[in-house]
Amino acid sequence: VGDVTGEAVARRCQLSVKNKDELERARKLGWTDSPDAAIIKYEREQRTIADETAERHYRDQRMSEQARFRSFEESTHAEWALIDARFREYQSDACRRVLEHLGRLKGDHHGYPVDRYEHCLQTATRALRAGADEEMVVCALLHDIGDDLAPANHAEIAAGILEPFIDPLNTWMIRHHELFQGYHYREFFGQDRHAREAHAGHPAYERTVRFCDEWDQTSFDPEYDTLPLEHFIPMLERVMARAPFGGLPDLVPEPELETEMEPELEKGLARQASAR
Repeated sequence: VGDVTGEAVARRCQLSVKNKDELERARKLGWTDSPDAAIIKYEREQRTIADETAERHYRDQRMSEQARFRSFEESTHAEWALIDARFREYQSDACRRVLEHLGRLKGDHHGYPVDRYEHCLQTATRALRAGADEEMVVCALLHDIGDDLAPANHAEIAAGILEPFIDPLNTWMIRHHELFQGYHYREFFGQDRHAREAHAGHPAYERTVRFCDEWDQTSFDPEYDTLPLEHFIPMLERVMARAPFGGLPDLVPEPELETEMEPELEKGLARQASAR
C-alpha cells in the first residue's frame, strides 16, 4: 500500500473469528469483513493528521503577525486589515470556546439536585421536546452558562454571548429569566414572587414566563432522560454561524480611504517612522 508502517499497524488489528456468533459480535463492536479496511482507515487518518498539522502551522504563522502601532492614532489601513482578519478568524471559532466553557459547569451543583451542566442540558431537552424552535433551544442550552463567572448576575453573561445572533426578544428573555424564575422561590427569601408582573406589557413577557415555568424551573430531575450535548452542538453551531448583529462592518478599500483620509494616514506613517 506504499506505507509499510500503516500496513503493519493494520495487520496487527486483524481479528480471527471461529463461527457466525463471533462474527456478529465482532461486527457489533465495529470490526469489518474487509481485509483492507483497516489499512484504508489508517491512511485516511494519516491524511487528516497531515491536513490538521498544515492548517495549524498556517494559523500559527498568521498569528505571529502583529500591528506595530503604539496608539490608534498611529495605525494604518494595512494594520487594520490584519486586525480585521484576525478578529474574523477568532469570531468564527467562538462556538468551540463557548462549548468549552459550558463544560466547566460539570460538577458545580451548588446544593441543587443536579449540577449546572445537567440543568442546562435538561432545560434544552425539555424545550426541544416541547416543540421550541432551534434558537429557543440554544437559549435554553446556554441560559446559565455564566454561573461560574458571575453567579450574582449570570443572566447577563448568557445574554451577552447570544445577543449578536438571536432575536432581541430572546435576548430580553435570557437577560430577565432569573427575575422571572424567582416566581417559584422568592418568597423563601422574603421577596415578592410576583415581581415579574411589572413587565407584563413587554412583548417578550409570555415567552419568558413559559421558558421559566415549563422548562427552566422543572429541570432539576436526576432521573430525567436528558439528551447528551452532542445532540445540541449542530444547533449551537448554526446559530453562532450567523453574522453577528446582522453583519460585521467591512474595511473601507484602501484607495478610497487614501482619497478621503490621506492626511491622517501620512501622519500615522510619519509617527511610526520616527518611532523606529
